[in-house]
Amino acid sequence: MKDVYFLCDHPYPLVIFHNLVSLLKRTGNQQFHTHALFYNHWYFAKIDVMEFLKEFDNIYKLHVANYQTNIFIGLIRGWSLKRNLGKIKVSQPSVLVTLSYSELVTNCVCRWFRDLNRDGKIIHLTIYENFLETSNARKSFLKTLLNRIYTKLLGLAPVVSWVDETGTLIERTYRKDPHDRTIRLSSSTEMKNSNINDTTILPFPTFVDNSSGDGSKRRRVIYFGCHSLLNIYTSLDKNKYIKTVNCVLRWLEEAYASDSAVTFSYKPHPQDGDQIAEGYELGKFELLLPNQTAEILFSKYGGDTIAVYSSVSTACLTASLFGIPAYVLYNIFDFPEVLKKRFEKHFGLGNQKLLCFVKEKKDIGSIDHVNVEVSYRETERLWTKFLTNI
Repeated sequence: MKDVYFLCDHPYPLVIFHNLVSLLKRTGNQQFHTHALFYNHWYFAKIDVMEFLKEFDNIYKLHVANYQTNIFIGLIRGWSLKRNLGKIKVSQPSVLVTLSYSELVTNCVCRWFRDLNRDGKIIHLTIYENFLETSNARKSFLKTLLNRIYTKLLGLAPVVSWVDETGTLIERTYRKDPHDRTIRLSSSTEMKNSNINDTTILPFPTFVDNSSGDGSKRRRVIYFGCHSLLNIYTSLDKNKYIKTVNCVLRWLEEAYASDSAVTFSYKPHPQDGDQIAEGYELGKFELLLPNQTAEILFSKYGGDTIAVYSSVSTACLTASLFGIPAYVLYNIFDFPEVLKKRFEKHFGLGNQKLLCFVKEKKDIGSIDHVNVEVSYRETERLWTKFLTNI
């Protein structure tokens, strides 16, 4: 039996790893002993995490540690995390799987695992082929210098910080990647169109089907807000943006008016806070808690969801991989062309069969009835083969 350690440091990897472990158990696979390395990210504040951790054989809670401008506090937390990890025994043979790339906790966990298990494999999962190519990033000297202080004193792999044109941090990359392999998660549609034996791509683990638990028709429509986008791209016209969002919400109410079973939900981005900014007219849309991330919602309610809409939220990309029709609306917003081209590259990584790039009102609802068959058995077979052979 092989031990597999999963770093669950954000709702996104927690849901993906929960789905993967559940899938392996659902198909009767008993080849792996699974361990959750749980890091209490602030997004978990009001989420019942045990609902997603209970499938793992063991759960280890990690201390909080992250890069921050107060180096003194950051280093104390980093050393505390290293001591915390030092109490966890690593079995042989074993594999470490991460999804967050180069955050401080990921860097610490990779170093801990490598020190205790020279022959073990460290696998990084991603949905991006090359994130930096889609974001027009530039290297930040000051942020990289700050990272260097952390990694030098904590004995970790050096990283480089990348920012966008506004100076906002968008990614960190390693000078020498501590991961042995990087695997891109793909939609089941793309897997069918690619070499099935290509172990650089594996299917996105999901349980979403086309009906709700009681066998009724899917009936939830969710709009994911991105008001915080205005804080990043300050040149955008706030009033025009809000007016366009309100227009889209009315389109959706009109498009689904004939189905009395449909309910409408507006999901703010977690960074938008608990309050909706002035000017938004939600109408029939009920407000969902901002701390309920897209991954959590899709995992719990994916089978009830007709469609997902947003101006630019990554939730649309995630929804398509979960098997849910998703509509990206940036083309109808007054965004600069350079920004639209960036979004086009970004969303090009999703399941294109379940992604609609809305350009006019008639596109609303146009892919709601597209059926995508997800083969759980084939997904389990490919993952089992991969984890067994690495």
